[in-house]
Amino acid sequence: MKKTLLCVFMTFAGLYISNAQSEDSGVEFGIKAGANISSTVGSKFRDSQKDRVAFNAGIVSEFHLSEKFSLQPELMYSGQGSQVVRTDAQDVELKLDYIQLPVLAKFYFVKDFSSIELGPQVGYKIKEDLSVDGIASDDRVRDLDLSLALGFTYEFKNGIFISARYNHGMIDILDETYLLGAVYKKNTVIQVDLGFMF
Repeated sequence: MKKTLLCVFMTFAGLYISNAQSEDSGVEFGIKAGANISSTVGSKFRDSQKDRVAFNAGIVSEFHLSEKFSLQPELMYSGQGSQVVRTDAQDVELKLDYIQLPVLAKFYFVKDFSSIELGPQVGYKIKEDLSVDGIASDDRVRDLDLSLALGFTYEFKNGIFISARYNHGMIDILDETYLLGAVYKKNTVIQVDLGFMF
């Protein structure tokens, strides 16, 4: 199932870009990739976590509705998770891979170049690696995640752009919260990306 989803993602990415419309239509398409600095937050362990540094990549579309406003759906792969030291001295390592679908409202405060974006993001888990003191314990994380994204983008005249974004989880990701000893656990991710709009 997970391999099938990855194949669908890659196929859709190719079709999405190859069928890109002209700029005159008000629709743009692009690609981007970069780094994630991710963690999980809950009622405990705020001072005992180690962030996970991982990779993100995907495709971007932008529907221009006016000079200063557009909608930006994306389809992204995102590596997330963290390492936690529990109060009973057990090490918990959580690595999660998601396919993310953000749908962002984008506001240009410098015409055609600088923008801020805000919107919801739905994630589907395609891989989970959870271990307690090196012993694997999978299928403890829910398949679906929901987060709120806030970011900034600067686009150069040649179509290259850089972006920074913060994603904050809105729902508990754990099926069994006792496993990490917290009342709840949510994803948080800082993303820095380099991309190109066609």
